[in-house]
Amino acid sequence: MRRGESMVVNVSRNRGWRRLVAVVAALAVVAPVFAVGTATAGADPDPVETFVVGAATRSIDPTVSELSAGVYLGGFGIGARPGRRATGVTAGENLSARALVVRYLDQTMVLVSVDVVGMGNLWMRKIRDGIAAATGISARAIMVNVNHSHSSPDMQGLWGGVPVAYRNRIVSQTVGAVTDAIAAEAPAELRVASVEVTDLHNNRRGESNRDDTMSVMQFRRVSDSSGIATLVNFGLHPTLLGGENLQLSNEFVGPTVSALESAGGGVGLFVNGTLGDLSPRAPEGSGRATVRLGGALAARALTALESAEVVPPGMAMSVKSATFVLGDGSLLLVPVANPDLALAALGIDLRAYYDFTSTGTEYRVVATTTVVRLGTNDDYVSIATFPGEPLSSLGEDVREVVGGKAQFLFALTNDSLGYLLPADEWRPQGSPDPPGRYEETISLERLAGEKIRTAISQAAGSITPIPMVDFVDVPAGASYDQGVDWLRYQQITQGSGARTYSPDRSVKRSEMALFLYRLMGRPEVADPGSRCGFTDLPLNAGAELLQAVCWLKAEEITIGLGGDRSRFGPDGVVDRSQMALFMHRMAHDAWPPERCGFTDIGPAASNELISATCWLKEYGITRGTNQAGTLYAPTQPVTRGQMASFLFRLGTNLEPWLKAAPPLLVR
Repeated sequence: MRRGESMVVNVSRNRGWRRLVAVVAALAVVAPVFAVGTATAGADPDPVETFVVGAATRSIDPTVSELSAGVYLGGFGIGARPGRRATGVTAGENLSARALVVRYLDQTMVLVSVDVVGMGNLWMRKIRDGIAAATGISARAIMVNVNHSHSSPDMQGLWGGVPVAYRNRIVSQTVGAVTDAIAAEAPAELRVASVEVTDLHNNRRGESNRDDTMSVMQFRRVSDSSGIATLVNFGLHPTLLGGENLQLSNEFVGPTVSALESAGGGVGLFVNGTLGDLSPRAPEGSGRATVRLGGALAARALTALESAEVVPPGMAMSVKSATFVLGDGSLLLVPVANPDLALAALGIDLRAYYDFTSTGTEYRVVATTTVVRLGTNDDYVSIATFPGEPLSSLGEDVREVVGGKAQFLFALTNDSLGYLLPADEWRPQGSPDPPGRYEETISLERLAGEKIRTAISQAAGSITPIPMVDFVDVPAGASYDQGVDWLRYQQITQGSGARTYSPDRSVKRSEMALFLYRLMGRPEVADPGSRCGFTDLPLNAGAELLQAVCWLKAEEITIGLGGDRSRFGPDGVVDRSQMALFMHRMAHDAWPPERCGFTDIGPAASNELISATCWLKEYGITRGTNQAGTLYAPTQPVTRGQMASFLFRLGTNLEPWLKAAPPLLVR
């Protein structure tokens, strides 16, 4: 039988109705679509439904001793021995870490922007983990951005690097900026505007396409309309000062944010957009070019805000990953694959800044992208992040993918992995029209741009208002991360320990009982004092475990281990066949024992197992263990990560539970 065919319901089976009502109630708490007003069970019944926002800034100027130890400027002359050792900070300027914290109900987003040219993934993780440890916010909900000034410190190690003491202080100051921002939080209104800016940048590759959109968001206090933060997002390289400059500077970024702050916008932030092939163009006039350009950028942003629209409160986000393989033509392959050779020949040692994995001669790195929606289903703005420098032509495609009344494209966020080129703009070595392959040689691989575009599309398609959980062993972009978030949000799991979930550990039968019992809303159970006849349940077993196991037995979801009514086997490992049977019996969705392409569910398999596995496949709870969907692996143990995904797909989908779409649900 397939979806859409009529099915007969025995409405006199109270047990089935109780299950159905419990699932509908659970689904009513949170649905797998973007929603507003979702609150954790047990929270304030009437929460303030508004954004709560804080912003702050801290200095990251190097000390005299750090300068003496050697702080190098990054951005020009990759591959050459270090030659741009900083002599000081440009007069009247300072380098900073700027933080923006945005909350809505249980959801939180953190953005930090650091005045460095780039930052290795080791140090970006230190910042994210440091913020998570200090605040309890999930590291997956934290975005670390760099402004890419080519006169700022080299936190990548490509141009000489900076002393380890300075690296650590940048981390601590960035974490401190976030805690300062949280201390300054206030209810806020979000105003957003976009404007086309065509005269302040140009495409250095000679391409006709160019991302000219400047997007601006401003948070203002509800109490008095004073500014909390103003963020400008626009794509252009901070390269005005050139490679001869030896004074640390945040280029036009400093004048931009200063002008925003002087206009009452609160803490100013400039986050670079699709800057990969876009060079700056300062307006004509007297004074420093960086000041002229920064002032012009701020003026366009402030003018746009005069007609800004208010975005209603709401937040949802998702994180997806992409794996890059270092291509043969990339200069970055030399210092990664042969660090000692690169150190001797080029003065580059990436090991203190980056980590890559290798399989034989192949080198890989996993990067993530984050998609955030601020607003409601019908009225929202989008944020999408790139772990490198996207070419401007990616902007149009990504804006369409993420949607919304305005799109904010954050380059060099959560990684600094070179250029991200669309495949159709990749020019082979020696291409004469136009000559040169600079961006290609500073790209990890030909498909880097396409992989990030795909990851952004996947993130946009799985966006959710469920808060991200700060389990340190649930990496951003993992296949099971959304399921783990959902389980924690629904209070189906508290994790396996302090800030851990143990996604790779096999599920025990006792854990399976608790997962299912909690999924169904912890139904009442007759006195389990006798342990329901299961003699292998410990006398000191917790009350909830006894209730869960007795509920499983009463509902005939289990008879006992191997059919033995006196043994439950609480410490036994759940394999994929047991998982299928448990879930299928619980849902009570009848399914004919016809095979559905799983070749390893052999002729000796019971009709019930055949039905259960095909039911899982039909409703997308599992698609099998191979790409072709022909293997189910019935004896393979189920990990806690896999179980999170299975329960999430089952618990957020009504179809597997409906035997005939009863009138109660139709209405």
